Amino acid sequence: MRENNNVHTVKYESENLSELGFDIVYYPKYINTSLRQHAVSVLLFSIFMNGKANHYIGKNKYIEKEPSLNIIHYNQTHDIVTDKSGVEVFNLFLDPERINYLNLPVEFHGILSTILPLHLNLLPQERKLSRIKLSNPKQFRHILLTLKEELEQKHTGYRHICEAGVNLFLVKVCQEAKIKGVETYSADNVNFPVEILNLKDYLFKNFKEEINLKMISKKTHYSIPQLCRLFKKLTGKPIMVFVIERRIEMALELLRHSDLKIMDIAFTVGFCDVHFFNRKFKALIGETASSYRKKWRQKII
Repeated sequence: MRENNNVHTVKYESENLSELGFDIVYYPKYINTSLRQHAVSVLLFSIFMNGKANHYIGKNKYIEKEPSLNIIHYNQTHDIVTDKSGVEVFNLFLDPERINYLNLPVEFHGILSTILPLHLNLLPQERKLSRIKLSNPKQFRHILLTLKEELEQKHTGYRHICEAGVNLFLVKVCQEAKIKGVETYSADNVNFPVEILNLKDYLFKNFKEEINLKMISKKTHYSIPQLCRLFKKLTGKPIMVFVIERRIEMALELLRHSDLKIMDIAFTVGFCDVHFFNRKFKALIGETASSYRKKWRQKII
Protein backbone atom coordinates (compact mmCIF):
# COMPACT_ATOMS: atom_id res chain seq x y z
CA MET A 1 0.00 0.00 0.00
CA ARG A 2 1.31 3.42 -0.94
CA GLU A 3 0.77 6.28 1.47
CA ASN A 4 0.20 9.87 0.44
CA ASN A 5 0.62 12.28 3.34
CA ASN A 6 -1.12 15.18 1.60
CA VAL A 7 -4.51 15.73 3.26
CA HIS A 8 -7.21 17.82 1.63
CA THR A 9 -10.77 18.82 2.51
CA VAL A 10 -13.41 18.26 -0.15
CA LYS A 11 -16.30 20.72 -0.18
CA TYR A 12 -18.93 18.24 -1.26
CA GLU A 13 -21.67 19.90 -3.27
CA SER A 14 -24.39 18.46 -5.49
CA GLU A 15 -27.85 19.36 -6.68
CA ASN A 16 -29.36 16.79 -4.33
CA LEU A 17 -27.41 18.08 -1.31
CA SER A 18 -28.43 21.65 -2.09
CA GLU A 19 -32.12 20.85 -2.61
CA LEU A 20 -32.73 18.01 -0.15
CA GLY A 21 -29.84 18.22 2.30
CA PHE A 22 -28.45 14.79 1.41
CA ASP A 23 -26.96 12.75 -1.42
CA ILE A 24 -25.99 9.10 -1.95
CA VAL A 25 -23.11 7.51 -3.80
CA TYR A 26 -23.14 3.71 -4.15
CA TYR A 27 -20.05 1.59 -4.82
CA PRO A 28 -20.95 -2.07 -5.54
CA LYS A 29 -17.21 -2.78 -5.60
CA TYR A 30 -15.06 0.03 -4.20
CA ILE A 31 -11.32 -0.54 -4.70
CA ASN A 32 -8.65 1.77 -3.30
CA THR A 33 -5.17 0.41 -2.58
CA SER A 34 -3.41 3.71 -1.77
CA LEU A 35 -3.87 5.72 1.42
CA ARG A 36 -4.93 9.27 0.57
CA GLN A 37 -6.64 10.75 3.60
CA HIS A 38 -9.22 13.43 2.89
CA ALA A 39 -12.10 15.18 4.64
CA VAL A 40 -15.55 16.36 3.59
CA SER A 41 -17.34 19.49 4.75
CA VAL A 42 -20.58 17.71 5.72
CA LEU A 43 -21.49 14.59 7.70
CA LEU A 44 -20.56 11.36 5.93
CA PHE A 45 -22.32 8.07 6.59
CA SER A 46 -20.26 5.19 5.18
CA ILE A 47 -22.35 2.02 5.24
CA PHE A 48 -20.27 -1.12 4.71
CA MET A 49 -22.20 -4.10 3.34
CA ASN A 50 -19.67 -6.68 2.15
CA GLY A 51 -15.91 -7.15 2.03
CA LYS A 52 -12.97 -6.20 4.21
CA ALA A 53 -11.11 -2.89 4.40
CA ASN A 54 -8.86 -0.80 6.60
CA HIS A 55 -10.58 2.40 7.70
CA TYR A 56 -8.14 5.17 8.61
CA ILE A 57 -9.28 7.99 10.91
CA GLY A 58 -6.48 10.45 11.53
CA LYS A 59 -3.59 8.38 12.89
CA ASN A 60 -5.75 5.37 13.75
CA LYS A 61 -6.69 2.31 11.70
CA TYR A 62 -9.86 0.25 12.15
CA ILE A 63 -10.67 -2.98 10.36
CA GLU A 64 -14.05 -3.12 8.61
CA LYS A 65 -15.07 -6.74 8.11
CA GLU A 66 -18.79 -6.88 8.91
CA PRO A 67 -21.86 -4.82 8.00
CA SER A 68 -21.61 -1.53 9.87
CA LEU A 69 -22.55 2.12 9.64
CA ASN A 70 -19.77 4.64 10.20
CA ILE A 71 -20.41 8.34 10.78
CA ILE A 72 -17.42 10.53 9.96
CA HIS A 73 -17.87 14.01 11.38
CA TYR A 74 -17.34 17.33 9.64
CA ASN A 75 -13.82 17.87 8.28
CA GLN A 76 -12.40 14.70 9.88
CA THR A 77 -9.66 13.18 7.73
CA HIS A 78 -10.22 9.56 6.76
CA ASP A 79 -9.75 7.01 4.01
CA ILE A 80 -10.86 3.49 3.17
CA VAL A 81 -8.12 1.20 1.87
CA THR A 82 -8.99 -2.16 0.32
CA ASP A 83 -7.28 -5.01 -1.45
CA LYS A 84 -8.06 -5.79 -5.09
CA SER A 85 -11.30 -7.57 -4.20
CA GLY A 86 -12.84 -4.33 -2.90
CA VAL A 87 -15.86 -3.67 -0.67
CA GLU A 88 -19.53 -2.85 -1.17
CA VAL A 89 -20.22 0.51 0.43
CA PHE A 90 -22.77 3.33 0.37
CA ASN A 91 -21.72 6.92 1.10
CA LEU A 92 -24.55 9.11 2.31
CA PHE A 93 -23.64 12.81 2.58
CA LEU A 94 -25.89 14.75 4.93
CA ASP A 95 -26.06 18.42 5.93
CA PRO A 96 -28.36 18.81 8.99
CA GLU A 97 -28.53 22.57 8.46
CA ARG A 98 -30.31 22.05 5.12
CA ILE A 99 -32.88 19.57 6.38
CA ASN A 100 -36.04 20.77 8.10
CA TYR A 101 -38.22 17.73 7.44
CA LEU A 102 -36.84 15.35 10.09
CA ASN A 103 -39.71 13.97 12.14
CA LEU A 104 -38.31 11.34 14.47
CA PRO A 105 -40.01 9.95 17.58
CA VAL A 106 -39.20 11.95 20.72
CA GLU A 107 -37.52 8.94 22.34
CA PHE A 108 -34.89 9.00 19.59
CA HIS A 109 -33.93 12.67 19.93
CA GLY A 110 -31.27 11.95 22.56
CA ILE A 111 -29.74 9.14 20.49
CA LEU A 112 -29.82 11.21 17.33
CA SER A 113 -27.93 14.09 18.92
CA THR A 114 -25.10 11.74 19.91
CA ILE A 115 -24.52 10.68 16.30
CA LEU A 116 -25.84 13.65 14.32
CA PRO A 117 -24.54 17.06 15.48
CA LEU A 118 -27.18 19.69 14.75
CA HIS A 119 -24.67 22.48 14.21
CA LEU A 120 -21.01 22.60 13.23
CA ASN A 121 -20.16 24.72 16.28
CA LEU A 122 -21.51 22.00 18.58
CA LEU A 123 -19.43 19.16 17.16
CA PRO A 124 -17.87 17.08 19.97
CA GLN A 125 -14.13 17.60 19.63
CA GLU A 126 -13.20 14.22 21.08
CA ARG A 127 -15.46 12.22 18.78
CA LYS A 128 -14.20 11.77 15.23
CA LEU A 129 -15.96 8.56 14.27
CA SER A 130 -19.13 6.82 15.45
CA ARG A 131 -19.78 3.22 14.43
CA ILE A 132 -22.93 1.11 14.68
CA LYS A 133 -22.92 -2.58 13.79
CA LEU A 134 -25.89 -3.55 11.63
CA SER A 135 -28.10 -6.44 12.66
CA ASN A 136 -30.18 -6.25 9.44
CA PRO A 137 -28.04 -4.85 6.60
CA LYS A 138 -30.60 -5.96 3.98
CA GLN A 139 -33.08 -3.38 5.27
CA PHE A 140 -30.48 -0.63 4.98
CA ARG A 141 -29.52 -1.72 1.46
CA HIS A 142 -33.18 -1.60 0.40
CA ILE A 143 -33.73 1.88 1.90
CA LEU A 144 -30.53 3.30 0.39
CA LEU A 145 -31.09 1.80 -3.07
CA THR A 146 -34.64 3.16 -3.08
CA LEU A 147 -33.38 6.64 -2.17
CA LYS A 148 -30.64 6.43 -4.79
CA GLU A 149 -33.16 5.46 -7.48
CA GLU A 150 -35.51 8.32 -6.54
CA LEU A 151 -32.64 10.83 -6.63
CA GLU A 152 -31.61 9.64 -10.09
CA GLN A 153 -35.02 9.37 -11.73
CA LYS A 154 -36.79 12.30 -10.04
CA HIS A 155 -40.28 11.15 -10.95
CA THR A 156 -43.28 13.11 -9.71
CA GLY A 157 -43.41 12.84 -5.92
CA TYR A 158 -39.75 11.94 -5.50
CA ARG A 159 -39.18 14.71 -2.95
CA HIS A 160 -41.84 13.26 -0.65
CA ILE A 161 -40.37 9.78 -1.00
CA CYS A 162 -36.86 11.12 -0.27
CA GLU A 163 -38.02 13.05 2.80
CA ALA A 164 -39.82 9.96 4.13
CA GLY A 165 -36.82 7.80 3.22
CA VAL A 166 -34.32 9.92 5.13
CA ASN A 167 -36.57 9.82 8.19
CA LEU A 168 -36.88 6.04 7.83
CA PHE A 169 -33.11 5.70 7.44
CA LEU A 170 -32.42 7.73 10.61
CA VAL A 171 -35.11 5.90 12.59
CA LYS A 172 -33.44 2.61 11.62
CA VAL A 173 -30.06 4.05 12.63
CA CYS A 174 -31.48 4.98 16.05
CA GLN A 175 -33.06 1.53 16.43
CA GLU A 176 -29.74 -0.15 15.65
CA ALA A 177 -27.99 2.20 18.09
CA LYS A 178 -30.39 1.11 20.86
CA ILE A 179 -29.90 -2.56 19.97
CA LYS A 180 -26.17 -2.64 19.22
CA GLY A 181 -24.90 0.50 20.94
CA VAL A 182 -22.70 3.21 19.44
CA GLU A 183 -18.93 2.85 19.39
CA THR A 184 -17.09 6.18 19.33
CA TYR A 185 -13.46 6.79 18.43
CA SER A 186 -11.17 9.76 18.63
CA ALA A 187 -8.39 10.64 16.20
CA ASP A 188 -5.69 9.76 18.70
CA ASN A 189 -5.15 6.89 21.10
CA VAL A 190 -5.42 8.44 24.55
CA ASN A 191 -6.61 6.42 27.54
CA PHE A 192 -8.65 8.28 30.15
CA PRO A 193 -9.70 7.23 33.65
CA VAL A 194 -13.08 5.52 33.62
CA GLU A 195 -14.39 8.09 36.12
CA ILE A 196 -13.79 10.88 33.58
CA LEU A 197 -15.40 8.91 30.75
CA ASN A 198 -18.39 8.15 32.98
CA LEU A 199 -18.61 11.80 33.96
CA LYS A 200 -18.85 12.87 30.31
CA ASP A 201 -21.69 10.39 29.78
CA TYR A 202 -23.39 11.58 32.98
CA LEU A 203 -23.23 15.24 31.95
CA PHE A 204 -24.43 14.39 28.46
CA LYS A 205 -27.55 12.71 29.86
CA ASN A 206 -28.20 14.94 32.88
CA PHE A 207 -27.47 18.36 31.40
CA LYS A 208 -30.79 19.76 32.68
CA GLU A 209 -29.79 19.32 36.32
CA GLU A 210 -28.06 21.93 38.44
CA ILE A 211 -24.36 21.19 38.00
CA ASN A 212 -21.36 22.62 39.85
CA LEU A 213 -17.71 21.66 40.08
CA LYS A 214 -17.83 20.86 43.80
CA MET A 215 -20.60 18.32 43.26
CA ILE A 216 -18.81 16.74 40.31
CA SER A 217 -15.52 16.59 42.19
CA LYS A 218 -17.20 14.70 45.02
CA LYS A 219 -18.86 12.34 42.53
CA THR A 220 -15.61 11.43 40.78
CA HIS A 221 -13.24 11.62 43.81
CA TYR A 222 -10.92 13.93 41.84
CA SER A 223 -9.82 17.35 42.99
CA ILE A 224 -11.36 20.21 41.04
CA PRO A 225 -8.04 21.13 39.29
CA GLN A 226 -7.43 17.47 38.30
CA LEU A 227 -11.01 17.09 37.16
CA CYS A 228 -10.95 20.20 34.98
CA ARG A 229 -7.61 19.30 33.43
CA LEU A 230 -8.59 15.72 32.52
CA PHE A 231 -12.04 16.65 31.26
CA LYS A 232 -10.68 19.36 28.99
CA LYS A 233 -8.04 16.95 27.68
CA LEU A 234 -10.79 14.45 26.85
CA THR A 235 -13.35 16.79 25.29
CA GLY A 236 -11.34 19.87 24.34
CA LYS A 237 -13.75 21.93 26.44
CA PRO A 238 -14.10 23.05 30.08
CA ILE A 239 -16.80 21.21 32.01
CA MET A 240 -19.33 24.03 32.15
CA VAL A 241 -18.79 24.87 28.46
CA PHE A 242 -19.58 21.21 27.66
CA VAL A 243 -22.80 21.43 29.69
CA ILE A 244 -23.87 24.75 28.16
CA GLU A 245 -23.27 23.47 24.63
CA ARG A 246 -25.30 20.35 25.39
CA ARG A 247 -28.17 22.56 26.61
CA ILE A 248 -27.96 24.73 23.49
CA GLU A 249 -28.02 21.60 21.33
CA MET A 250 -31.28 20.50 22.95
CA ALA A 251 -32.62 24.04 22.56
CA LEU A 252 -32.02 23.72 18.80
CA GLU A 253 -34.19 20.60 18.79
CA LEU A 254 -37.01 22.41 20.58
CA LEU A 255 -36.74 25.48 18.37
CA ARG A 256 -37.08 23.26 15.33
CA HIS A 257 -39.80 20.93 16.47
CA SER A 258 -41.87 22.62 19.18
CA ASP A 259 -43.95 25.75 19.65
CA LEU A 260 -42.62 26.46 23.13
CA LYS A 261 -41.78 30.06 23.91
CA ILE A 262 -38.06 30.81 23.97
CA MET A 263 -38.18 31.52 27.71
CA ASP A 264 -39.77 28.11 28.31
CA ILE A 265 -37.17 26.43 26.11
CA ALA A 266 -34.36 28.06 28.11
CA PHE A 267 -35.80 26.74 31.40
CA THR A 268 -36.59 23.33 29.91
CA VAL A 269 -32.97 22.68 28.88
CA GLY A 270 -31.51 23.75 32.21
CA PHE A 271 -30.90 27.51 32.12
CA CYS A 272 -32.11 29.59 35.08
CA ASP A 273 -31.74 32.95 33.34
CA VAL A 274 -33.23 33.58 29.89
CA HIS A 275 -30.88 36.52 29.28
CA PHE A 276 -27.86 34.26 29.91
CA PHE A 277 -29.40 31.68 27.56
CA ASN A 278 -29.85 34.31 24.84
CA ARG A 279 -26.21 35.46 25.15
CA LYS A 280 -24.81 31.94 25.01
CA PHE A 281 -27.08 30.93 22.14
CA LYS A 282 -26.01 33.85 19.99
CA ALA A 283 -22.33 33.35 20.86
CA LEU A 284 -22.45 29.67 19.83
CA ILE A 285 -24.89 29.65 16.92
CA GLY A 286 -24.18 33.12 15.53
CA GLU A 287 -27.74 34.40 15.71
CA THR A 288 -30.57 34.79 18.22
CA ALA A 289 -32.88 31.91 19.09
CA SER A 290 -35.87 33.70 17.54
CA SER A 291 -33.92 34.36 14.33
CA TYR A 292 -32.80 30.71 14.19
CA ARG A 293 -36.38 29.46 14.59
CA LYS A 294 -37.71 31.88 11.98
CA LYS A 295 -35.04 30.97 9.41
CA TRP A 296 -35.49 27.26 10.07
CA ARG A 297 -39.22 27.38 9.49
CA GLN A 298 -38.87 29.48 6.36
CA LYS A 299 -36.65 26.88 4.69
CA ILE A 300 -38.26 25.18 1.73
CA ILE A 301 -36.84 21.73 1.28
